[in-house]
Amino acid sequence: MKKPVCLLLLCFLFLQHAQAQNNTAGTDFWVTYQNTRTNSFDTLNDISISISSLYNTSGEICFTQSKDTIPFQVNAFGTFRYTIQGLQRQYCTNKYQQLGKDNLSIHITSNMPVIISTHTYRCASADATQIYPTPTWGNTYYAINPLQQHDSMDWRPGTLIVADQDSTVIYADQTIIDTLHRGDTYHGFFPTGTQISGSKPIGVFSADALMMLISSGDCLLTQLQPVRSIGTSYFIPVTSFKREYIQVLATQNNTNVVAIRGKTVTTPPHPYRNFNMGVTHTDNLKKGEWFWMEIYRDSLDSACYIQADKPIIVTSQMTSQGHNIPSYMSDPSKTWVASVAQRTDSVLVSPFTIIHYDTQNLSPYNMAIIICSTIDKDSTRFNINGGKDTALYGGTWINHPSGFSYYDMPLSTDSNTYLFVNNAGGLIVYLYGVGRAQSYYMQSAKLTNLLSAFFGNSIFYADLPDHFFCEQEITFTSNISGDTGTMPGHLKWYIDSVEVLTARDQNSWSHYFSKGTYTIEMEVMYDDNRNSQRIASILHVVALQVELHSTPEHCNQADGTIICSANSAFPQQVVYILDSNTYKQDTIRGLTAGWYHVSISDSVCLLEQDIFIDSSGGPLAEFEAVPATATVNYAVSFHDQSTDPYAPICSWHWDMGDNHTDSIQNPNHIFTAEGAYNVTLLVTDTNGCSDSISHVINIVSPFFFPNIFTPVGTDGSLYYFRPVEDKGLFDVFEMTVYNRWGTTVWQQSCNDGQCPHYEDDLFWWDGRDSKGKRVSDGVYYWVAKAYSKNMPPILQQGSVTVTGNK
Repeated sequence: MKKPVCLLLLCFLFLQHAQAQNNTAGTDFWVTYQNTRTNSFDTLNDISISISSLYNTSGEICFTQSKDTIPFQVNAFGTFRYTIQGLQRQYCTNKYQQLGKDNLSIHITSNMPVIISTHTYRCASADATQIYPTPTWGNTYYAINPLQQHDSMDWRPGTLIVADQDSTVIYADQTIIDTLHRGDTYHGFFPTGTQISGSKPIGVFSADALMMLISSGDCLLTQLQPVRSIGTSYFIPVTSFKREYIQVLATQNNTNVVAIRGKTVTTPPHPYRNFNMGVTHTDNLKKGEWFWMEIYRDSLDSACYIQADKPIIVTSQMTSQGHNIPSYMSDPSKTWVASVAQRTDSVLVSPFTIIHYDTQNLSPYNMAIIICSTIDKDSTRFNINGGKDTALYGGTWINHPSGFSYYDMPLSTDSNTYLFVNNAGGLIVYLYGVGRAQSYYMQSAKLTNLLSAFFGNSIFYADLPDHFFCEQEITFTSNISGDTGTMPGHLKWYIDSVEVLTARDQNSWSHYFSKGTYTIEMEVMYDDNRNSQRIASILHVVALQVELHSTPEHCNQADGTIICSANSAFPQQVVYILDSNTYKQDTIRGLTAGWYHVSISDSVCLLEQDIFIDSSGGPLAEFEAVPATATVNYAVSFHDQSTDPYAPICSWHWDMGDNHTDSIQNPNHIFTAEGAYNVTLLVTDTNGCSDSISHVINIVSPFFFPNIFTPVGTDGSLYYFRPVEDKGLFDVFEMTVYNRWGTTVWQQSCNDGQCPHYEDDLFWWDGRDSKGKRVSDGVYYWVAKAYSKNMPPILQQGSVTVTGNK
């Protein structure tokens, strides 16, 4: 009976570890790379992928661009390692740091949950990162790089984005930069603090081709965590290098940060590199601002604990220089620091092989840093390759005033997998490796949504203090991370510390707010019925009060007015919109009678109101000139078309624009000189209301052509059919001669602005047809057209009798 009992116990322990495993395990992953330190794919620039699992697992590694597929098998508590070499590196690596879109990605899938990390290395360049499964991805990230730019364009800090779904729109600070489809990647250079987001979940990697700290440089590779998984409390240990640089970035405005241990850095750690130091203060940070800190193991408790009142991003840069480490031993590396809220019951890790390029016989080594609550540290165990759990060895627990402790443990071999377990309070594990001129640094923890939040009318709660609402009903909606409890009261809402009882356990509720400032709070009790989270935001509500008055329009003179009186919290922002026209003044003039729809806005509130402008009546002047364009000495008839719905029109005053006037209703007038005349009619009704209107009348000079034309004189002289007088020059002149059957006999035109060419006999008709033959004597018809800018065309026509055409 003993053997079955042992087998049963072994199965129970296996299942217990499997159920406790709650970190970045998954079955679907994407990864992409930036080239390290060189523009050539030399034999030393390789990429290693490590796949570990608690289960017997199979899967495949697929290169999106080449469609190459690599199958793999992983035994329970084992690791499969694959090195990307040769041409395969070109299928997943942005070789020349080129901006823009491509499909240099790798897709890894498995039939059981696996944990994947990747390691890039090239002789003197190396770093590693945990790869997160697609279910842990988010829509929003922040770029965070030690350098803003680099001396060499080929070594600039890059941000790599990969999409898992088609039609994923990518934004940088709300500006669209591209649209990716499944497997597409985007390579960009974004300054620290840039908000990177996608219309659908995306994976984002930070890849610095050469980052210098203290005295030497290395490549960096880190998969970023989405904003939804970051927290407010962080514990940052110190590695065996005994000095780290910490970068802290705020994701919300008015963020305040307090640190236990650690020193704010105001000067670059490397004097010859273009470090952007961000800000030097740790309170009242704006969204996207960041600062540097230094931690230094000069005492056993010199790790750093950071606490913020709003979610922050923290990274730790492992330096290349320590108390007992030669400066040539290793280069710096970077890890994304996990919030202490991301502790997990168990962590399965597999260290990477450090390529040994040491000429001074310094052995490479791998280390694990285990972090947990001080009161839970003695509950920490580990096993190798699924073997028996045992206590940690090779190091010492270092306690910290924050209530957390960490243990720096050497790993005996890079061919094993290590399972660290702490069921009491959870743990976070950092893995780092050191070799000759190379190193890596990465963390393993949960990656779940930490940010329970709420929205007010679709505005994120942290952004509510920056907004103002007009008096209205506002809807609040919860966005809860994790599972809530099932007991009544697991979700509570408060206005100014008073619970809204009707909103209890409601994910969405509405309330009408009048003018004032309110504190809105949401309290969530999670499914363990012990832990709760309470978040708050300020709500500003303003009011807009408006009174409208009008004065009437008199005699259709459009002199009506609307007078607006507005009482607003933002008086300088008040505008009045009338018929799509916007006014800043409170009196709108020049209005005709009728109803008006007035919109009054102060950038927050919008009020709309209708108001009527009365009218005392009056005429509306109008007339028609026949013809509107006439020739000199030709009578133009003027027809009064004025109307007046209120009183009869009793007088007319015409000003012809040539020093002549008239007072009858419909006069005729002859203009004796060419030109454009501004004719004005003023009408007055029996109520004494007047109105006037002006129209331009164009008077032009005609052409005078003879009605008899003899092309050939008795003495053989030649003559041409042309105007009797030179009456001016035009932009365009056209003339056509027809016979009595309507057939074109001759045509001529010019468009050089000096038309017609009076002085050129050959411009005019010489009595010949289009074939050069002289036409028969008889009657012919002509049409002449002249055009010039800013005047109507002149059209004249007539007939001519041709005689003596030999």
